[in-house]
Amino acid sequence: VAGFDTYDSCVRARDVYGGRELTVITQDYHLGRAIAICSLVGVDAVGVGDTSMLRRYPLNWFKGVSREWAANLKMEWDVFSARRPQQDPPDPSLGSAVEA
Repeated sequence: VAGFDTYDSCVRARDVYGGRELTVITQDYHLGRAIAICSLVGVDAVGVGDTSMLRRYPLNWFKGVSREWAANLKMEWDVFSARRPQQDPPDPSLGSAVEA
């Protein structure tokens, strides 16, 4: 969705692509935050958490897990300040694909 972080992706999915209901697929440790952000910005989301990276790249997995606390703090700031992500004009392509 061309977001620079999870907050940007959720807001852009809503504002640029018109997404109101989404399925989020991401690393298991990140899923709760991604779903929370979607919910807080008005997007109804369900999620699928993947753990395959834990087996393939355990160091990267643990780096991701360890940074979640800071990412949660940033999430709170982004949501409660209503930070404006980089925005492009609305793109009807997702809506067209869903309707097809």
